[in-house]
Amino acid sequence: MKTYLFALLITLPMMANLGYAAVNDPRPDETGELKEEIDRMLRSKDLSVLKAPTEEAKVIFLINARNELVILDVISDNDALCDMIRNTLSFKKVRYHQPKQLTSYMVTVRMVKKE
Repeated sequence: MKTYLFALLITLPMMANLGYAAVNDPRPDETGELKEEIDRMLRSKDLSVLKAPTEEAKVIFLINARNELVILDVISDNDALCDMIRNTLSFKKVRYHQPKQLTSYMVTVRMVKKE
């Protein structure tokens, strides 16, 4: 009986803390603002590297202490598109204030060729 009481006294405060942490998440959508900034940076680029009318690429990056994008990886079937995105976004300043340093972000970019 004492072990059950002891287990209950240990698990009850832990469960209460988990509920509090889940309710008070300060970041509802952390990549929305970043997506808009990346879209503005890529909007004026030459899309002659596109092989299809529409292509997607996943961009994985960090934001350093100087608020610059540090591109970790660009994933796409088109290597030329990956290079263009990496060269365009590498070490560009962003206005986004990150809540925690060295957090990796992933944004999907869709490029559409105008005809």
